[in-house]
Amino acid sequence: EIALHQLTLKYLKMWLSLRPQSNHNCCYLNLHSLKPLSHRTIQRKIKQLAQQAGIRKHISPHCLRRTFATLLAEKASATEFDVKGMLGHAHRTHTDRYVGCSLERQKELLDKIRFDDEPQPVEKSE
Repeated sequence: EIALHQLTLKYLKMWLSLRPQSNHNCCYLNLHSLKPLSHRTIQRKIKQLAQQAGIRKHISPHCLRRTFATLLAEKASATEFDVKGMLGHAHRTHTDRYVGCSLERQKELLDKIRFDDEPQPVEKSE
């Protein structure tokens, strides 16, 4: 059993009710052969969708997984332990490679720093 967001579950159930029936226990099928999609086919489709969306960066399934991990940490305030569990990692070191700190988050953290003594302008002495 895995945890899914309610919206994800809604669309997944909708897709499973619409897709052709198959003997394969997988979510996405080649609609001609009704066999599971290959990893390469999924990579190509993600690249194609990124291009259609105007995304110029390299996008891959791994990139999407890493983005998910970072969003969990930043937006949902998930702990490393939470992220590790949701990604199915056996060791925390694997999770460390996934969770990044976006530039937006870095700026947000820097903005939280407060100094007691604000720097005063230095006057020139003559």
